[in-house]
Amino acid sequence: MDAAVVQQVLDGCVHEPVLGDQGKARELRRAHVGRQVVAAAEVGHAHLTVRKRRLQQPLDLILQRHEGRLAAAWPARSGVTGTAYNTEYTPVSRAPEGATTMYFLVFFIIPLALGFGAQAWVRRAFADGSKIPSASGMTGSQVSRQMLDSGGLQDVRIEGIGGQLSDHYDPRGKVMRLSEPVGNSSSVAAVAVAAHETGHAFQDARHEAGFRFRGTLVPATGFASQLWFPLVLFGFLTGVTGLLWVGIIAFAAVLLFQLVTLPVEFGASRKAMAMITAQGVISQQQVPAARKVLTAAALTYLVAALISVMQIIFLLGAARR
Repeated sequence: MDAAVVQQVLDGCVHEPVLGDQGKARELRRAHVGRQVVAAAEVGHAHLTVRKRRLQQPLDLILQRHEGRLAAAWPARSGVTGTAYNTEYTPVSRAPEGATTMYFLVFFIIPLALGFGAQAWVRRAFADGSKIPSASGMTGSQVSRQMLDSGGLQDVRIEGIGGQLSDHYDPRGKVMRLSEPVGNSSSVAAVAVAAHETGHAFQDARHEAGFRFRGTLVPATGFASQLWFPLVLFGFLTGVTGLLWVGIIAFAAVLLFQLVTLPVEFGASRKAMAMITAQGVISQQQVPAARKVLTAAALTYLVAALISVMQIIFLLGAARR
């Protein structure tokens, strides 16, 4: 390498440089303790040091001017000892290796476990309530029909539906659909679930704002629930941030529907408890068992909303990275 180039590089990064080959560098360093010795093979590193220190100079000036404030604010980290301030370059620290794993655990594994736990609680509560016969001996279908007729809703029909815990009220067709374990059973759990769905029919008949608003969200929510995951997945795989944000917006629509659903479901459960106790469908001793079933069912909606909140936080964080 040209000696002039070497000397130019060294003059920018060391004080009183001594140039030597690698074999002699160790001896020179021991002999010249107060001077910096750079071997010819280390010139490349010295050049990087020059660049680093040129970028460091503005920071050094700022730190010297505000040395007192920095020392008072961060005495343990500033490196201030007397009047000397440590301005050595420190690279930006990377996130711990386990941060991604913890992020995934908090925002995906834990919500998944909460969802399974909530479903298991509902099934357990319904199974326990199914072992207790209601005081009136009426089936879920009979209880629902009696409540509808007493409230002037004779136009609402009751139909059967397959599956378990698939009971629901359809406001478009004015139809109550009850599964076989609910409609044909006279247990406390069956009449509680039937009364809950009947509560939705009364919300519809009274044009309650929350119920009607939820109904207007159904078409868009159905579309968004099918759309958001493919968009998010494709956005992650291709690195197209725009697709990722569209997927997040679609998922936000699903979350909105879940949040609106919460007061509607809790309101229907309150109406159900009031009706089955006032009409003597269950005895006072059976109230705790019925309330346990309805509480477990309502809390599944709360858990679902909580899971969605955690997932959208994860997606927002991923989109900003």
